[in-house]
Amino acid sequence: MTDDSCAAGVCEIKKLPDETCIRKLRAEVIAINGVAFSFADIERVVDYFYRALAADEILKVPFSTVLDWNHHIELMTNFWWIKFGGKLEVRYPYNPIPKHFQAGFNDELLARWLGLFYKTLDNTLSVQQRDAWYLISESIGHTLTLKNELFKAQLGSSE
Repeated sequence: MTDDSCAAGVCEIKKLPDETCIRKLRAEVIAINGVAFSFADIERVVDYFYRALAADEILKVPFSTVLDWNHHIELMTNFWWIKFGGKLEVRYPYNPIPKHFQAGFNDELLARWLGLFYKTLDNTLSVQQRDAWYLISESIGHTLTLKNELFKAQLGSSE
């Protein structure tokens, strides 16, 4: 892999970025509504959150299918980096709707997930970063719930 591929944000197709690219990403900063986030900020939040989630008596149940937490944390770090506008091309199939539906994710679990996520944001970010991420996570959570309901309705109509 050349430095050009890392500079362009493209590391290896169908693989997570190698360590050279990760080091470069950790130095990058993106802004959401004027609030700066580094890749390392996002990585810290995701790592803290999923380690707390894995220990939560209720939330760990729908996530029991996650066999490799380190890999899941890498995937979710990249997911959030891209959601925040970061330029990283990692080609892996990720469709959260069927996964969350099959795990029985519902409004109650979403509320608990958001509560734990907000606690994580409180513990890991500045107030400005926390507030910006609150808005984004709330929007994604509600979209997930709506799509989950649509997915359920589509399955029901096809039976």
